[in-house]
This record gives sequence, structure tokens and C-alpha cells, in this order.
Amino acid sequence: MISAVSFFIFLTSTILHIFVTSAASGPNILFVFVDDLGWSDVGFHGSKIQTPNVDKLAKEGVILDNYYVQPMCSPSRGALMSGKYPIHLGMQHGVIRSESPFGLPLNITTLPQKLKEVGYSTHMVGKWHLGFYNWDSTPTYRGFDTFYGFYNGDEDHYTHVVDDFLDFRDNEEIVRDMNGTYSAYAFTERAEHVIKSHDASNGPLFLYMAFQNVHSPVQAPKQYVDKYSFIDDTIRQTYAGMVDIMDEAVGNITGAFKEAGLWDNTLMIFSTDNGGVPKHGGYDYPLRGRKGTLWEGGIRGVGFVHGKMLSRSGVKSTGLIHVTDWYPTLVNLAGGHLNHEDQPLDGYDVWKTISNGEASPRTEILHNIDIPIFPNELGFAYQGIGLRVGDMKLLMKVPNISYFIPPEEKNSSKVDWLTDLLQDAKDSSDATINVALYNITADPYEKNDLSKKCPDEVKKLLDRLKYYMKGLVPPPNEPPDPEARRVAMENDAWTPWIFFIFLASTILHIFVTSAASRPNILFVLVDDLGWSDVGFHGSKIQTPNVDKLAKEGVILDSYYVQPICSPTRGALMSGRYPIHLGMQHGIVHTGCPFGLPLNITTLPQKLKEVGYSTHMIGKWHLGFYNWDSTPTYRGFDTFYGFYNGAEDHYTHVLSHFLDFRDNKEIVRDMNETYSINAFTKRAEHIVKSHDASNGPLFLYMAFQNVHSPVQAPKQHVNKYSFINDTTRRTYAGMVDIMDEAVGNITGAFKEAGLWDNTLMIFSTDNGGVPKNGGYDYPLRGRKDTLWEGGIRGVGFVHGKMLSRSGVKSTGLIHVTDWYPTLVNLAGGHLNHEDQPLDGYDVWKTISNGEASPRTEILHNIDSPSFPDNELGFAYQGIGLRVGDMKLLMGVSNISYFIPPEEKNFSEVDSLTDLLQDLNDPPVPTINVALYNITADPYEKNDLSKKCPDKLKELQDRLEYYMKGLVPPANKPSDPEARRVARKKGAWTPWM
Repeated sequence: MISAVSFFIFLTSTILHIFVTSAASGPNILFVFVDDLGWSDVGFHGSKIQTPNVDKLAKEGVILDNYYVQPMCSPSRGALMSGKYPIHLGMQHGVIRSESPFGLPLNITTLPQKLKEVGYSTHMVGKWHLGFYNWDSTPTYRGFDTFYGFYNGDEDHYTHVVDDFLDFRDNEEIVRDMNGTYSAYAFTERAEHVIKSHDASNGPLFLYMAFQNVHSPVQAPKQYVDKYSFIDDTIRQTYAGMVDIMDEAVGNITGAFKEAGLWDNTLMIFSTDNGGVPKHGGYDYPLRGRKGTLWEGGIRGVGFVHGKMLSRSGVKSTGLIHVTDWYPTLVNLAGGHLNHEDQPLDGYDVWKTISNGEASPRTEILHNIDIPIFPNELGFAYQGIGLRVGDMKLLMKVPNISYFIPPEEKNSSKVDWLTDLLQDAKDSSDATINVALYNITADPYEKNDLSKKCPDEVKKLLDRLKYYMKGLVPPPNEPPDPEARRVAMENDAWTPWIFFIFLASTILHIFVTSAASRPNILFVLVDDLGWSDVGFHGSKIQTPNVDKLAKEGVILDSYYVQPICSPTRGALMSGRYPIHLGMQHGIVHTGCPFGLPLNITTLPQKLKEVGYSTHMIGKWHLGFYNWDSTPTYRGFDTFYGFYNGAEDHYTHVLSHFLDFRDNKEIVRDMNETYSINAFTKRAEHIVKSHDASNGPLFLYMAFQNVHSPVQAPKQHVNKYSFINDTTRRTYAGMVDIMDEAVGNITGAFKEAGLWDNTLMIFSTDNGGVPKNGGYDYPLRGRKDTLWEGGIRGVGFVHGKMLSRSGVKSTGLIHVTDWYPTLVNLAGGHLNHEDQPLDGYDVWKTISNGEASPRTEILHNIDSPSFPDNELGFAYQGIGLRVGDMKLLMGVSNISYFIPPEEKNFSEVDSLTDLLQDLNDPPVPTINVALYNITADPYEKNDLSKKCPDKLKELQDRLEYYMKGLVPPANKPSDPEARRVARKKGAWTPWM
């Protein structure tokens, strides 16, 4: 009843707002967004470029003299549409490119959507640049009644082509008949049509006029360029023509408002989206910097507001205003309702500041946080950090960029005063400024760095910066999706390309419990595969099948396993950390009377509950001391493989006895058959024999490769004759044949007609072993350590039910997460009371790119807490990751291992200082260390002494896990196991 009453009050309030701001009084809104317009490129800022229409409107209204935008296109547009800083949208790094499978988050209620709630007609003309990977990301799905323009960030002004394909839309329809028409002409004509067709009796008008001008390519009709013959620089001359035609367009559009009788009730906002680009003819002097930087030239925006509803006119406003402020300002002015709980805003209502001259409610601006704490998939330069609080502006990690004077002004007396600035600041020897502090009110040209003079002020702004750091969203910037170009080729125009995949995923979710819709699951677990040993991580070892699948799917870039075989396999089968299974110390050794606890309901058992056929091939390594511990008793319908952790790849013998089973039967006729060939043949048989009408298939393909002994068929080894190290060369052959097997098995799924409904997960079980030829560089460490090289796993997910593809996921994922993810995807039921899980369902993280529900990982607790180390395994120590931070305690001080074939390669030169500091260090054990893994993935900079509070925070969290750990279940080998093996000629359950 309370919620119903609350909703009624909200509904009544909204209706009241609509009546209060009726069509007669609610202003029409014209928002003119000019692309890449420099501070010094309008007449009312003193330019020689003629902008009479813009100048007249600016001088009749309120010129914004302290107005800020973002330094690049997409972030400014995202901030305008959402009222949120780019760091809260994941849009802080770079822009959205043609083939980028991301955009303005779909959970954002946009500015036009808010205006539509109170009766506005909403229309957009021009440049979108907020994503078009699916239709839901395009303008008419984000709140606009109509759209006439282009999706990308730039295009030819005449052909409307970018990156080989047309980009021009009328709503959803491709516009093919405007070749040769200059874009500003086309856009202006459509804007005039929208205005003159508007029926004011149906409510006010919101027109978002996002000009392509004056963005590159630098093109303009000749008659406009010729007006600027006094400018010798041809690029600047053409750019001046682009500004001129933009000004003419503004005059025509405002004239249309007047002709339609709408002008007197129209509020006009004029804004650039970022600073100018000198190489394209745009300039920002006397401000320092340019577009793409956090200097004032990149972010202080040309802007003004015009309208008869303003309480003042013909003035300049010095109140602090940011592009995010338009959202609450315009929504409130329109009589809309802002729900800050549903969508917290970074913007402020600055209407009284603009209209009445009152002090701005805004006292600070986060200009951006864009530093290398997340992977850089697209190669954009990092902008650094910029924060303004009051008069003071903090810059960190910014390029040391100088001043750019328009060519026509270089001999003018107006710029003589810049001489000392240029001498001091131009082309400084320091390419990057680590920290600088400026009083922007007193020093708007950013000449005098106060960071050394005012350390307290620096600290104050750094403390404030920490607040923003806590709330930033990782950028979803992902590499180009090849599917985008394929679809563009089909349509001869850039077109949303993920619609059908998204639809299939939605249908899958709705009908997830029906056999026809639940996916087949192929889980490929490769043994001891190193981080640097696959092509999609840059290896010289050829893995074409794996690479193709990875690049078509979602590569897991922040995926973790356990540092050694049995614990990873136990975590996969149970969804539990090894400390909750008694499997945290070492492995299940040959003849050891223990294994995965028998009270655990395994992953295949959960899948069988919902009708899956379950099959396992390869390495078990979770105990076989009794039959109840073996695969066909733990949920698999069939098993074809071996019980132990390693064996000869040809004889299938370990420690004198055979270890090869077909279900429970010993396989004695496969001597001299290389194991992966035998396993692949059986996998193909299972796949081709599967009857889909009886339910979906779960195939757990646990390869023996690339575990020792280091053996491979000669034809695969000979492909790597360029590798001089014989162990590494043979290992490369082992990887090579594993890749071939993956190709054969996926080929069998295709041949059987199962592939389109198959989800494939590819994973290693731990890091590589350098002495056996496997490497993990540039990560530190190796298998059996808690350094990143031992636990960061090679992995990807492939399947047509994914909502995205051809991308990398940076969401935190652990091997325990497969259990709940796959059970839920299969339509199963998880009873957390009967079997508590450490894993999370990460399907939306992988498939949709949402934030991971996982914020921490217990890598392990393996220390001499329990005195009986019966098997002599080395203790791994303690590892805990919380957020970006990773705590290590009692770990072996292990360095970096570079693959032999890379040792003279320039790519590893950057590791020289690491190796000098850390190779063969004198201290064998590190008692405590703390690393920021996001900023320092190679674990070079121990922060434990610099960050004692963060260290204590992680140690306190570690106490939580210490309370719940189960003592290691390891037991020494039972002599009875060998006696029974001798009798049978094969390793066999003995208890």
C-alpha cells in the first residue's frame, strides 16, 4: 500500500508539472552542438573568422565565460545526454569508433527521454557518436522522435562515407541520395523542416542540432573558403570556410524558428563539444592545449545562452558550469522530475546562475580520470587526470602541450604578450607532467605551476580525487568487432550488427528451461598452458583455431584459476575455494587416499538434474582411492581418460603402471597412440552420436596437453625449428597439436549441427612451467605460485548466445564462477544452504559487459598453519585480491621467465629493469607485499610500506577467510594402492 501511495503521489506530481508548464509557457529548446570548434574561432572571442549570426545571438544573450566540456567528442555527448561524468559511464577513455561494440550505457535515461515525459517533441539532426552496435543504442531508441544524421564521429562532408561505408540515416532508413550535398546544407534543410512542421499546440519542441562542422575532414564549399584569402595557411583557410557556413546555418535555423512563430518562446544553447584541433585548422589561443587534452584549450568551451525568458542579457557569466549541468537545468526548466536515486547526477541546475547572475551551485569539476589502470584496447592516448576545486586546478600525468596561435594572428600585436609563455612552456623536455597545480582564475593560461609552492593545496585536491576514484566505472572500450564491417559490407552502410545475437540471447533466457533452447556446453581445460603460449596473447606458437574462436567470442582478460592442477579442477567441479574443500595444499598425488569431498554435488550432477548428457574426456586428478571418487560416480555418464595428474603421452604409464580408462574398464590397446589423438577421436564420436532430442550435451574436455612429460609428434615439433631450445620447441609442438584437436572437436560440433547452440569455455588450469617449456611473461612467476603468472588464466568464451563478440572482458572472474554461471544458464537450481558457493554467476559480465558481481578473490591460504606436511609440497603462501589490490604473504620470491625465442625481441626490453631488480633475488621468501594489479599487473611495485591502511584492510578481510578454512585433507600415499596396481597392471581404486 505504501509503495502504491508513493507511486500515486509521484504520478500526480508529474501530471501537475505538465499542467504547470503547459505548451504555452514551457520553452522550446534549441541545443546547437558544434563539433571541434576552437575557443579562438568565433567573432565574439575576437576571431577574424566571420560569425555574425552567432555573435549577434551571443551578445543578446549570456556568454558563458567559465563553461567546460570534455576534451573529446563521445564523452561530451554522453555527459550532455546523461548528466553524468564520463567516469560514471565508462566513457572516460577515447571515443566510440566505427566497429566499437559499446556506447552510452542502455540503463541511462537520456535528456530527450526526460523531456518526452513532460510532453516535448524531440528531434535530432547531425552527429550521434554514442554507439550504434545495436538498434537500442541509436537515437530513435534513446528518446528522439526523429533522427537525421550519422552514427559515427566523422565522415566525408560530401559523400557521407567513413571508413569505406556510407553513414547517413533518416530515422532507421539509409539515405543514399545525398551524395555531393554538403552535410551542413542537408542538416539545415531538415532542421528547418522540423521547425516549420512543429505544431505548438501539441507541446514544446526540443531540437538537438549536432553539427558535423567543423570536424575533419577539412572541407567547405569554395565560395566560403574564398572569403578568407587573407589567411595563407590553406587548412586554416578551409576551416574558416567551415565555421562560416556553420554560422550561416545557425542564422537559417533561428530564422526558421522566427518564421514559425516559435522564437519568442525558444531557449537556445550554443556549445562546442571540445577544443579545436590545430592540425585541422582549429585554435584555442590564448588558452593552452587543444582537443584531446585536459589543458584549458581542450576543455573550456565556447558557449552562450539566448532567450527572452532570461532575466538578463548582453552579459558574460563567470559562474562555473559544466556540460553535465544542461541535463538537470533543462529538465527542471521543462517541468520534469529528477529521481536522483534511480539516476544520480553529476550535473547541477545552473539556471539561476545563467539567468539571474547568482553564484553557481557548482564549486568543482572533475575534468577526467584517464590513466593506465584499465587495459587500453583501442590505443587511444591517455588524457591523464584533471580536477578543479574552486579556483585551483590539479593536473596529473598529462602531456606537456604548449600554445597554438592561429596562422593569421602570428604577426599580430595581439599575441606579443604570449612570447614569454611560449619560451617557458613550448616543447618542454618533459613529455609528461606528473603533477601540476594552477590557479585558473588568476592564471587562465596555465603558465605558473604552483604544485611545489602549495603542497597543502595539492594534498587537498588529491584527497578529493580519491572520492572520485572510488566511484569510477571501468571503460568498456573494446577492440573493433569484425562483424560490424561484415554487416556494413552487406548493407553498403554502417548498420547496427548485434541485434540478432541479442535477440537470440533474449529468447534463450526466456526459454532457458526447455531442452531446445538450453545450450550445449563444451568446456576445454588445457593443462599447464602458459599465459604467453597462445597466438591471441602474442605467442609465436601457432594456435589458429584457438585464436579464431577467441577473437569471435569474449576473451577473458582478468580471469583467475588456482596455481596448480587439483585445486583448480576441484574449484571448477564444486564452485568452492580450495580452502573450503581441504584442497589448498599441493595436489592429489598418486596413491593418496583422498580427493574431492564426496559430500559435494558436482557441476555435471547439477547439469544432469536438468536433462544434460554429461561426458568427460582426459585428466581427472580429483582422487580415485574408491570408485565413488571416480568420474562416472561424480556425475558423468561416460569417462575416457586417466585418473592421475600426468602420464606418458604414448604409453599412458605413470610410475610403472598404466592409467587409462574407458568408463571403469582399463584401456590396454592404445600403447603408442599419442593421448590427445585418442581423446580427440573419442570426443568426435560422442559429439556425432549425441541425440539433441534427448537434451543438451555437456562435454568436459580436460586435455593432457601441455603437461609434462614434454612429448609431441615429430611433424608438430618440426614446425618450430626456429626455436633453439629443444624443450621449448617440443612444448610448442604440444601446443600446436592441442590447437589442432580444438579445431577437430569444434568441427565435429558443426558437422553434427550442434555448434550454433553450443557455448564453449576455454581455460587453462594454472600457469606454465618454464622448465617444461611453458611461459607466462610478461606476468611474474609460474605454475604453483600465487604471482600473476601462476594464477591469471588463459581463457575465452564462444557462442552465438553471447550478446557481444570480438571483445575482451576485464571483469573479475574466477574458476569457481563457472559452477553457478553454467547451472543458471542451463536452467538449474542452486541451493546455497545445502552447498554454499564461492562462485558468482558472471554470465552478464561476459555476455553483456556488465560489471562483475565479483569484487575479490581468495587466491589461496597455504601456509604452515597445519603442522603435518605429509607429501613435502612447497607451501604457496597466501594471496588475496580485493578490488585492484592484491595481498601476498609468505610467498616465494620468484621472478620473470622469458620464452627463449623472445629473449632478443624488442618487446621484452621493457622488462630489463624488472629483471635487474628481481631476478634471482637474495631474499627467498617475501613475508608481505601489496600490489595494485590494475595499475601494476607485472607486480613490480610493492606498496605495503606506502599504503599501510590498505594493507590492514586486506589483512582484516583475510581473517574472515581464515575462520572458515578446512584443514588440508592431504594424506601420504597408501602402500595398498601400489599393491593393487601391481596386481591389475594399472592404477585402480583400492579402498
